[in-house]
Amino acid sequence: MTVAEAWRLLAKHGSASELGRQILAEFKRRREEKERKVLIRSLRYEGEANCHTCQDTGWIVPDVRPEDRNFGRAFPCPDCKQAWGGDPVRYKLQASGLGNVNRGAEFANFEAVAGTGTALKVVQKWAEPDWERYFIVLVGKPGCGKTHLAVAAGKQLIRRGVSVKFIRAYQLVEDLKAAIDEDNSSHVLRAYQEQHVLILDDLGTEYSTDWAASVVENLLIERFEEYKPTLVTSNKRAEELEKSFPRAYSRFQDQTRSALVIMTAPDYRRRKR
Repeated sequence: MTVAEAWRLLAKHGSASELGRQILAEFKRRREEKERKVLIRSLRYEGEANCHTCQDTGWIVPDVRPEDRNFGRAFPCPDCKQAWGGDPVRYKLQASGLGNVNRGAEFANFEAVAGTGTALKVVQKWAEPDWERYFIVLVGKPGCGKTHLAVAAGKQLIRRGVSVKFIRAYQLVEDLKAAIDEDNSSHVLRAYQEQHVLILDDLGTEYSTDWAASVVENLLIERFEEYKPTLVTSNKRAEELEKSFPRAYSRFQDQTRSALVIMTAPDYRRRKR
């Protein structure tokens, strides 16, 4: 059972029920086990640790109540980064969500075939400091290179020390649904609104309900109005995006702040056959 599933059952049956008590007891057990492991590792270095935050273990466990979304979780130490071998770039890459997506994607190995040239130039400029068009939307059929460019840009920004978050649109909606079950949706949504650079992949695959479409659209509008650098990719045609997200699409047309690029290249997976 996942944590999200446990919270749903807890919300449905209540903490006073037998099932609720069992779930809380399991959360407590997991937390104590993680704290025990961190404590044992910390004691090995007591008195000679270089990092007083984590005692050179590389990890910290927040002291929070069971209902907190970070309950029982361990996080890389923000001071020494020992959990990632002391490499802040590697740590930020993993934390960004880019670590498991198109791992080899870089600008240098992007296959710039017909129908991709404009997108390549625009995204490369977006990943440079202080480019005025901070809101980029890449539209095209699956396999034309949208996600490759998005990941390459994210990596370049991280190497410059910029905080980046990559997430697929459907996963964003799932995160918000889980947060609602945990009564934490406003915190999660605010985190996406305030994230310095957001890469939202596959826009249009998540709106099975009007609520999902509205949430994603409001997030994009909020980031646009706050001048937050954002890169969006979508397999939908431009007219489909306009129909599904009319208010956001209107902002996509603002050429002083954004760039909507339609990629016409064929599916590279088929080209490799």
